[in-house]
Amino acid sequence: MKEQMIYEDAMDFEDLIEQLKILQGKFRIKMEVKPLEEIIDDALGHLQKFIKENPDATFFETPVTYTTDPYKPEGGPNKTVIYVVQFSRIGSKMVFESIRIHEN
Repeated sequence: MKEQMIYEDAMDFEDLIEQLKILQGKFRIKMEVKPLEEIIDDALGHLQKFIKENPDATFFETPVTYTTDPYKPEGGPNKTVIYVVQFSRIGSKMVFESIRIHEN
C-alpha cells in the first residue's frame, strides 16, 4: 500500500471518500456475520424498483434483513438482524453512504 501511495497516481478525492465510507462501514459491522459487500449488493437489489419509481431522488435508504441461522425458525436464539443501508446518487452511480444495525 505504501508503494501505491508513493509511486502511483493519487486517487480522485471522490473515490478516496467513497473508499473511506466503505472502510467505516466495515468497522461498524466487523462483529457481524455478513460481509459489507454482500449487504450492499442485497440492498442495491432492493432499491431497483424504488429507483425506477423515483428517478430524481438523490438519497436512498433500504433495510436488509437476515436471520442468524436461515435454516432455523425465527425467534428465540435465532435473532433477526436488520441493516439499514444508505446510498446517494452521483449521476447514474449509486454510492454507499452508511450502514446502521437494528437487532430484534
